[in-house]
Amino acid sequence: MDRSAVTSTNIKTCGWHDNVLELEFRNGACYRYHGVPMNQYLELTESKSPGSYLRSVIIPNYKARAKVQAQTPIKE
Repeated sequence: MDRSAVTSTNIKTCGWHDNVLELEFRNGACYRYHGVPMNQYLELTESKSPGSYLRSVIIPNYKARAKVQAQTPIKE
């Protein structure tokens, strides 16, 4: 999955494809959240604080289904 850099102190990159949100954190961890609609992905990427959006919208509503290794280079 292609991911793009995010302006965040906690999240390094994020990507979305077929209702799957993939996040790579600055500590190297990478998680996938299934069932996330495109509009919530866009709201996350456009948020002033993607980490706060993640904690308030994504985590309470979508379970992290898989921990994966970062697979795709960052798009600058």
